[in-house]
Amino acid sequence: YLIKRGHRNIMHIAGTLTRISALERLDGYKKALQDYNVRFQKKLVLQGDFSDATAENALIKYLHAQPPPTAIFACNDMTAIGAMRALKAKGYGIPRDVSIVGFDDIYFAKEIEPKLTTISSSPKTIAVEAVEKLVKMIETNDFKQSKTLIGVSLVERDSVRSV
Repeated sequence: YLIKRGHRNIMHIAGTLTRISALERLDGYKKALQDYNVRFQKKLVLQGDFSDATAENALIKYLHAQPPPTAIFACNDMTAIGAMRALKAKGYGIPRDVSIVGFDDIYFAKEIEPKLTTISSSPKTIAVEAVEKLVKMIETNDFKQSKTLIGVSLVERDSVRSV
């Protein structure tokens, strides 16, 4: 989405990289760059932990030494909110100077200013799938781990602009 909007200098603020969801979101970021022939830059991946405070501190530290990217893909909405605070504290406008996309579509995503563009998944679908999988594991006595992919959708709001 960000690349299609003209962004090429896109940062990813990752989650805790011992969690599968964080690793998969980082892989998705890298794959999107590769699919659109945008060069991966390791310096544009900041380590986070899914919290707003860690994202805010990491981005402020980055901005002391580097100009901001044109866009940020945050591992979740709380991380995006922390990044927004850091950018605003440094005088950058969202989306005027930096576009931001979060992940999870939490309640606050539509309440902050600007309203956060985010990726939404269905918590109800996730819960139903998890319970069904657990019941099947118990019934069959087969506790092998497996993946279930849940569809997501983009919720376009006000935190992204085209360049």
